[in-house]
Amino acid sequence: MQKIVPGQINGVWLVLVAVVLTAVNVSHDAAVIAAEPQYLPGELPVTLGRELVGVDRIPTLLEIEQAVNQPDVASLLVFRLLQGSDNHYAPAWSENGQSLVCLRADLDQRTSKLSVFRQLHDLQPETIYDDSLTYEHMPAWGPGTRLAFASNRGDDREEHIHLWQTNSPARALTTGPGLKALPQLQHVNDGARLLFRRTDQFELLTWPWQEPDRQLSRELGPADEMRLSPDGQRLAVIRTPGRLGSGQEFAIRQLSTQRDSRLAVPDGYLFRNAVWSPDGRWLAFWARPQASFDWELWTAAESGSPPPAPLRAGVRVQEDFRHVTPAWSPDSQRIWFIMSRGEQSYYPLQWVSPDGLQEGLVNYSKGLTTALDVAACPDPAAPSLSFVAVSRRSLEVYVMLLNHL
Repeated sequence: MQKIVPGQINGVWLVLVAVVLTAVNVSHDAAVIAAEPQYLPGELPVTLGRELVGVDRIPTLLEIEQAVNQPDVASLLVFRLLQGSDNHYAPAWSENGQSLVCLRADLDQRTSKLSVFRQLHDLQPETIYDDSLTYEHMPAWGPGTRLAFASNRGDDREEHIHLWQTNSPARALTTGPGLKALPQLQHVNDGARLLFRRTDQFELLTWPWQEPDRQLSRELGPADEMRLSPDGQRLAVIRTPGRLGSGQEFAIRQLSTQRDSRLAVPDGYLFRNAVWSPDGRWLAFWARPQASFDWELWTAAESGSPPPAPLRAGVRVQEDFRHVTPAWSPDSQRIWFIMSRGEQSYYPLQWVSPDGLQEGLVNYSKGLTTALDVAACPDPAAPSLSFVAVSRRSLEVYVMLLNHL
């Protein structure tokens, strides 16, 4: 597989193919080259080998240069990554932006599976546990291509947190009774750190990568959600205090001292799906009043100032998927989401700055409808989004390449 990387464009390395579109077919047909507009000397037309949506070819270098120089975020192209008779949900990028995982609702076997693309040029994804008796959900990428997820695979049929990585069979990381969910996997020193919830209590496991049986467990107490900051030093904690009608509390906990700092959120609100910005300065999350069914996008500054505040009302939230969060751009300057009100089931991908002062949207072909689960690639050199949409009968996974994030 050759890697095609456009030259440096006004100081920006736009890696159009090297990370996201590694496998391409390069045409050397002179007639084809002559028919394409504005090709630079020596530049060859590139075909993707996958179905493009809304455009019929990869843009030329001159077109890319013009798009990169535009201040507004815009789509260069959209392609269908995964299709089939089953519905797909919740695409998630690996930390290096080269792999993608999504949920597959296996309608024939009536179970939930994970579909993993090690590289986006793979023609078909792989299934980690390919059987009809078990289910997998809540995937969470760790360092490299390590993937933590919840599964009931095992002799005891308990739901455990499992680990999958390249060139190694998947295996369970947790033991004992209770449903395990909401995994988060991080690298720490020469080992790993796994945060997860067992029933209603959160635990933190640490172990050396090469000695997974040498686990140290630490109980963190009850909560609805916990989320480790990028540096692993703080926790975003959402919990229900138990007072009737009081809603939920939101706090930031220092992991070393276990001391909580309550955020100034209003009473009577529900919060969920919190996620830290890549620079660790902000939290984005969904919120709604208990008496309402309309979700809002909120942010909170880690420092407590400015206080938590709603950015946009009427956003689409997958209530069945607590691991599907608002999507931060790699530079922490934009949060991607989808509004709940569209035009005849058409929902453009939208973004807002964490302070709410800037916003924009990116349209795609109106042949696609019912957009869900937008996720931003964490690699700043590969500005792209993945999302789920319908073009025929089932929910399929798409990837949109942008001029910048």
